[in-house]
Amino acid sequence: MKKQVVLPVLVFAGLGPACVARAQLRVVSLNSSNSSSASATPRAGMQTILNSIGTTVSDDPTLAGNTGIAKPLDVLLLQEYNAPGTTGAGYANLLNSMYGTTSFAYGTLAGSSTGTGTQGIVYNSSTVQLVTQATVGTSSTSGQPRQTLRYQLRPVGYDSAADVYVYDSHFKAGSDSTSANRRNIEATAIRTDAAANLPAGANIIYAGDFNTYSGNEAMLATLMAPGGNGQAFDPINKMNWTSSSTWRNVHTQSPYDVALGSGGFTGGGMDSRFDWQMISGNLNDGRGVAYITNSYQAWGNNGTHVVSKAIDTGTGAPADVLEAESSILDHLPMVADYQLPARMGVSVGSVPSRVIAGASVPVDVTVTNTAPVAFANGADKLDYTINGTTSGSHLAALSAGNVHTIELAAPTTPGEGTFAVDVAATSEAAADANFSQSFPTTALDHAGPSLSSDSAATTKTIDFGIIGRGLHGSATQTFAVSNLASAAGEVLTAQLDLRSLTTTGDVEQLSADVASFANLAPGASRSFIASLNDSTNGTFSTSYRLNVADEDVPGSASLGTLDVHLTGIVATPGDANLDGVISFDDYVQIDTGFNNQSSGWTNGDFNGDGVVNFDDYVLIDLNFNQQNGTLARAVDWISGDDRSATGLTSTGVATMIEHLEQFGPAYGSAFLASVPEPASIALLGAAALTLSRRRGRAR
Repeated sequence: MKKQVVLPVLVFAGLGPACVARAQLRVVSLNSSNSSSASATPRAGMQTILNSIGTTVSDDPTLAGNTGIAKPLDVLLLQEYNAPGTTGAGYANLLNSMYGTTSFAYGTLAGSSTGTGTQGIVYNSSTVQLVTQATVGTSSTSGQPRQTLRYQLRPVGYDSAADVYVYDSHFKAGSDSTSANRRNIEATAIRTDAAANLPAGANIIYAGDFNTYSGNEAMLATLMAPGGNGQAFDPINKMNWTSSSTWRNVHTQSPYDVALGSGGFTGGGMDSRFDWQMISGNLNDGRGVAYITNSYQAWGNNGTHVVSKAIDTGTGAPADVLEAESSILDHLPMVADYQLPARMGVSVGSVPSRVIAGASVPVDVTVTNTAPVAFANGADKLDYTINGTTSGSHLAALSAGNVHTIELAAPTTPGEGTFAVDVAATSEAAADANFSQSFPTTALDHAGPSLSSDSAATTKTIDFGIIGRGLHGSATQTFAVSNLASAAGEVLTAQLDLRSLTTTGDVEQLSADVASFANLAPGASRSFIASLNDSTNGTFSTSYRLNVADEDVPGSASLGTLDVHLTGIVATPGDANLDGVISFDDYVQIDTGFNNQSSGWTNGDFNGDGVVNFDDYVLIDLNFNQQNGTLARAVDWISGDDRSATGLTSTGVATMIEHLEQFGPAYGSAFLASVPEPASIALLGAAALTLSRRRGRAR
C-alpha cells in the first residue's frame, strides 16, 4: 500500500526577521515521511528540493500562460510528522539556515493519531502570522486515523479580512471500500467544522495527503458538495486523471527510485494523484486572497515521466532535484501560489490654507496599490472611490499609481473651515482600506480695492494745476491704492494684488511710479508718486488703469479696475492768462492779485508759494524781458530810436517803471542786471525821470 502524505502550506514570500510579505503566498504541502523518531528531521537532499521550490517558477505545464513567479515558500504543511519539537524544529532550522534568517517558526499543536505520525506547520513569521491552531475530528481505528489540524493564517500587514484557513490532513490510505469510507468520515468532519467555526465565505485551503485513487471518491464528493460553508474546488479541474495520460503531471505518488534510495519508502512509481490543494470558492474568484492561475504544480512533475516509474524518468526538474526526490520521498511536494489582497496607499497634494469663500479647490490625490509584492500578478488589483464621487479600478501593484485631481468645496461664508479627503478601497480584503484626512483652511471674503483709504473709490483725478516752467524740475503728488477690509473683518479679507496696468497719455511729462504688487494686506495701502516735469510748456494728461484681483489663492477673482487720471499745465512764469505771451494783460492780473492779496497762477502767484509778492514780480519781469527781444525794444524806445518799430508804448514802459517805483532800488537793480550797457543807463535815467514825475504828482 502506498504511503500517505498530506501537504497543506500557505506561503508568503520574503525573508529575514524584519521582512515584509513579498510577491504572494507560496503554499507547499508535503508528506515528508518523518513520522518515526529515528527519521524525525529533514533528510539529506531536502535542502535541494526546498531550494528548487524557492527559486523556480511554479507553473502547470499543461495550461497556457506562465505565472512568471519564482519565490521562497512561506508556509510548509507537513504530513507524517513526528512532533513539533523534532520535525517542526528541524524544518524551521533548515529554512532559517538556507536563507540566513531566524523568522521561520513552527506550530506547537500535535493532533492525536492512530499511526504514521501527525501533521504540522512551518511558516515564515515575518510574512504570515499563525493566529490560531485547532484539531478537527476524532482519531480512531474505525474513522479518521489522524486528527486534521486547522490553522488560521494572516498575511503580515493585513487584517482578519485576509485570513486564510488551512486544513492539513492525512486521510486513510488504501484502495478498499473501508478505507474509502474512513476518508469520507474525515471529509465530513472537515465540512462540518468549516460550517460551524469559520466565517461565511472564508478563504480555505484543503491540503495534504488525500490518498485518492480516482476522481469519483466519496470523500472528494463530500468536500466539493455545494451548499453550506466551505465548498471545495479543484483549482486545476483535473478530477479524471486516471483516464487521461495527458494529465500525468498531477501524479504525486510515488517518485521513489529503489535503485537510489536506502529503503523504507513506497515504490510502484508515479501513477496516482494522492496529494492535493483544494480551495474554497472565495479563493477561486480572483479577488482578495486568491489562487493564481497556472501556479499549481506537483513539484518536479511536468508530465514527461514514465507512468508507474520513478520521477527521475522525467524532465520536470534539474537532475539534482529529481535525484533528491527519487531518493528521500514517496510523495511529491504540492506547490501553489496565492495572490495577496490589494493594499491602498494615498498621498494628497498641497491643500491651500487660504481660499476664497465658496471656491472650488483642485487637489491632487495619488492612489497606489502598495501590496508588498515582487510581481504585479502577486496581488489583487485595487478598486477605490474618493469622496464618494471619483473612482479608480484595476490598479495593479508595482504600478506608478493613479493621480486624480478632485474638486473640494470651500466653505461658502468667510471663516475657519476644513477640507476632507476620504478614500475607500472596495477591493476584497484590501489592507489600509480607508484613508481619511482633514486639512484646515481659512475661507476669505474678496479683497476691497479702492483709491481711498476709508471708502470705496474706483477713480481718482490728480490735478497739478499750473506750474511755472523751470522753477522746480518737477512737481509731485502722492496717491495710494488701499485694500478695504470687508464686513467679515481684516483677518477674513483676502489680500490684494495689482496684476497689471495700462498707461495712456503724456507719460514723458506727466507720470506716476505705479508698479504691480502682490498680497497687500487688508486695511493697508500702497503709496505711489505722480510727477509733472516742468521743462516744457504745455497742457498734459495721463491715465493709468490698474487691473486688480484677489491674492493668488483658489477662488481668486478679478476685481475690475482702478482708474487714476493725472492732469497739469506747465507755463512760462508771468503768463497769467495762459495766452502764451507775457503782456500788459498779465501785468494787470498780477497787480490785481497783489492788491487783493490773492493767490493762484491767474492772480500772479507764479512760484506757487501761496502769495503774490516780490518773487512773482521778478519772475514776470524777467520772463517779459526775455521774450521776443522785449528788453532791447524797451531800450530802443527809451533811447528815442524808432519807437513805432519797437511795438512798445509809453504805457508799457511806464508800467515797468512803476514797478521800479513800487519796489524800490533793490527791485530796480535786479531788473536792470540783465540790461546791457549803455541801454541800462538810458533806461535808468528814464525811470528816474518818470519816478520823479510820479512822486511829484503824488504829492
